[in-house]
Amino acid sequence: LKVGGKAMASRQASSTLATFLALGIENFPGDWVSQLWSDNFCEASPFPVDADAIFSEASWQAVVFEATEWLDSSKAESEGGQLWAVLADGDITYKTIIAVIFGMVDRLKENSADTCLATLAAHLYLMLLQIPGSGGFKVFHPMVFQRAVESLHLVPDYEGSVRQQRQRKNALEPTKKTNKGKRKRQPAPFQDSMKLDESAQNAIGDLSLSEHEQQRIHQLTVEAVKALYLCLEKVSFRDEEVSRQQVISVLVKMIACDMKPSTGLDIKSLLESCPSDEDWLSLLGWRCLHSLCQPFHGDRERLIAEVFRQLLPVISMSADDVARTSAATIPPALMSVAVHAVDFVGYIVKQGKEHAHQPIKALLQHVCFKTPDKAEYRTKLAKLATSLLGSVDDDALYVSLLHWLYKFSRNTKVSFRLFALDVVAQLLSSPPRMAMEKLTDEQQYFLTYHFLLRMILSRCSDRSAVVRAKALTGLASASSAADNAELTAVVKELVLPQHTIDEDQAMETNGDDAVSHADLMLPMIRRRASDDKVVVRKTAIQALEAIVRLDLDHIRKEDVQIFHDHCMDPALSVRKQALSSLNSLTIDALTCAILHNLWLDGVMPMVLDKETSVQEKCFSLLEEFLLSQIIPYTDRLDEMEQFVWQLFDVIASDEDLQRYFK
Repeated sequence: LKVGGKAMASRQASSTLATFLALGIENFPGDWVSQLWSDNFCEASPFPVDADAIFSEASWQAVVFEATEWLDSSKAESEGGQLWAVLADGDITYKTIIAVIFGMVDRLKENSADTCLATLAAHLYLMLLQIPGSGGFKVFHPMVFQRAVESLHLVPDYEGSVRQQRQRKNALEPTKKTNKGKRKRQPAPFQDSMKLDESAQNAIGDLSLSEHEQQRIHQLTVEAVKALYLCLEKVSFRDEEVSRQQVISVLVKMIACDMKPSTGLDIKSLLESCPSDEDWLSLLGWRCLHSLCQPFHGDRERLIAEVFRQLLPVISMSADDVARTSAATIPPALMSVAVHAVDFVGYIVKQGKEHAHQPIKALLQHVCFKTPDKAEYRTKLAKLATSLLGSVDDDALYVSLLHWLYKFSRNTKVSFRLFALDVVAQLLSSPPRMAMEKLTDEQQYFLTYHFLLRMILSRCSDRSAVVRAKALTGLASASSAADNAELTAVVKELVLPQHTIDEDQAMETNGDDAVSHADLMLPMIRRRASDDKVVVRKTAIQALEAIVRLDLDHIRKEDVQIFHDHCMDPALSVRKQALSSLNSLTIDALTCAILHNLWLDGVMPMVLDKETSVQEKCFSLLEEFLLSQIIPYTDRLDEMEQFVWQLFDVIASDEDLQRYFK
């Protein structure tokens, strides 16, 4: 058995030597190798003229296969370290191998045709780092490692690259003319806005590469990233902070360039399962990032903070390229990657516990500050920010984040105050958080609907019209949350005048903030209905309607009068909203006598409105509620039929209404 084992080892050694020699390594002079090492791999020298064998893809594949064989689990401990002795016996120094690998990877910057060879070279280097004895021979070199890892993000998902090429071809076509003879501008494809660096563009943007070639490059890249994952599992980068940051940067770029929108990916299940034969680069990227967040690579809090910092542009969808955030709508792929990033962060926060407290706090604050000033981005990012908040298990930290959000809602920048209101609206749409640990009464207050609603009410008198409108919209949504009885009860307590709040519990108010006393909330909202800004008047009417609906048994005439008066508002959108609110309330409170006269006085004159759409709406309402409902009057009429005849009684007693009716 011993003789057979030695013979097998001898055959393995011979095969390894032959494979490495097939690369033509013996043709590289010592001076060339020494020059690279003395220059600390800062700049690669041209390959020797007689080094043609180095450009054989089959030879590189064979070397990678040999390295894989030496990494086989059955040999890793007993024979793996003998690789270096075998190479030394064959006069192949590790310095020469590393120099050749660096030279091949470095060629990718200038020649995209060598992409396959450069990827195979990077793959080989990542395999060599895992072989026992590599530490003693100092196979790891920061510059070589960084260049090898950097090459992996130059070739993203080949499907995204092919799609990118097709869209570029379409963009180069002449602009089309519309039927009216005007030139129609072709929208810029989103993929073109997701620009990599110049070398990446050279690598993926060469139209001479066929789809088959790009698929081949993609598969080689996948295998190299798998080798990177295994390297991160076995080799500690505790003392290599720069290399560690470079790996994180490359992985984040790889994930961000993923062009496949997917909503069914479960990050938690992915990270907790064993590595499979997945060929999706972003999945491998998440695995690698997860590995880098482990204490094996250094101080865990610093590791998590660095990963979160580099994930910030992905989550906030605010990359360096301004074109990405100039799109009218958020591309599904971009949103999908952001959702996956938030899921990943949530998993790391729950797994890292106290080590992730400061990183998640910093990430959430930066997301709030980095949100693009566009309505759709604010809405989507508010949901993501709420998810980040929900991932925080520590109640004290959660309370401190809410307290910071309150301060953020009072920032001098309008877009920040708008985003804070969007986040509050998302928090109000979910059940209040139940504290799992003991908190003070002051801390407990931050977990209630009272706190969130007071943030909204305090912005209803903001100096900015768009913030006032946003706050009123949030109040309307909270007031009309029929499926959340607890929330509507708190709205009644804070807004309806029959309920009051102890002054000692009132939220601090400054300058133009709305007062917090419940007796003054409703008059404040009525004043907003007379705001000089159209959008504020419209949202104030919406909010007032939602509040009136909270207590239909006690409808106040001054509220209905506001709907009536604004049916003649100069702004078309306000007139339509007032008409809709007045009509909707009348239908839901048919027995309320206050509404009868005001409904007729508000609706009937609008048959002469200068806008045709308003006239048609009035005609439709009169047809629906009056003309089509006429039946013989009896004592057995239902509520709706009685309402119709009561309206006719009012019309019969008012000459102006008769004139409009005619």
